[in-house]
Amino acid sequence: MSNRTKLSAAAATALALFSLPALANEPSLSPFAAQLGASYTDRSTEWTIGSNFGSDTMAAEAALLYRLDQNLNLQIDYAYHEHDFDDGYTFDIWHVGGGIFSRDADFMVGLTGQVGKAGSESGSFAKHFLIGPIMEAYQDNITFGARANYSHLEYDGNHAMKTVAGSLYAKLYASSNLALTLTGDYADGEIESTNWTTYGGSAEAEYAYGSASVFLRAQYFKSESDSSEMDDTQAVVGLRLYLNSDDTSIMSLHRSTTINNTNELMENTSFPG
Repeated sequence: MSNRTKLSAAAATALALFSLPALANEPSLSPFAAQLGASYTDRSTEWTIGSNFGSDTMAAEAALLYRLDQNLNLQIDYAYHEHDFDDGYTFDIWHVGGGIFSRDADFMVGLTGQVGKAGSESGSFAKHFLIGPIMEAYQDNITFGARANYSHLEYDGNHAMKTVAGSLYAKLYASSNLALTLTGDYADGEIESTNWTTYGGSAEAEYAYGSASVFLRAQYFKSESDSSEMDDTQAVVGLRLYLNSDDTSIMSLHRSTTINNTNELMENTSFPG
């Protein structure tokens, strides 16, 4: 073996030895992440052809994320909402859903869906499915997002509601612990022969401490049909717990763990008939 060959082999060996500790200490992303959440909603509704009413909603949500590779993610989730109205009427709705999406440091795009069912003490029930795309773009400490969906809901056995909806949102990470979100929503639907539209939005502040956070959200939705109008005003307070995550900032939590798959228009809003 020549001296030049010996020097080359020695250099390669030294480089490999110096590289091993660095590779061993490089953080690895866990294949799983999860989120648990609970919230309380106080709601006031004004209806032009009926009496005004109020309601309270208790909600619980859970989501599990599996990272198929560095960018591709698979999620399953569950949500339960219990609506209690001032007159004693109760209405429950739940969904099982999920999504598949690709996410890197600059962008996220995916497809989400869900199936669900609702019921009341009177025995009436509804069932629905929903599907649609979601995307996000990351620019420094701001996230811009958009989503759309088609939903089909059947209720009381022989009635159907078809809806096309969309939303735009922006998240500002004011600090490592605080996220401020503005969302605008629009939906267009048909109940039998009645057409209706809903539009509105929300403002949310979420403050995280470690892997737990508390959030406050104000929501307003206006629904209009050919014969009536409804105005929904809501105040929401809740908790979120991010599991199996080593992220130290709320921005990192939002951009590396589960995505929100609850449809506020479907699960927390009235529609005029």
